[in-house]
Amino acid sequence: MLENIRNQTFTNIEVIMVNGGSTDNSGEICKEFAEKDSRFIYLYQENSGVSDARNYGGSIVTGYLLYCVSGCG
Repeated sequence: MLENIRNQTFTNIEVIMVNGGSTDNSGEICKEFAEKDSRFIYLYQENSGVSDARNYGGSIVTGYLLYCVSGCG
């Protein structure tokens, strides 16, 4: 999914990735995207649910449109 977002032709985007305490390697994958592409921003927070993770990410948004994509369903 992140590859598809990165490959978009519209480049004026901000991708905020919130790791809500995952125990797999998804945090490392997100860190790699953030290191290689300045449009990607990686955040970490302790596990407190999807809503809290979305609120945390939404609190730093600088654009005027917000679309949430969840890797955990």
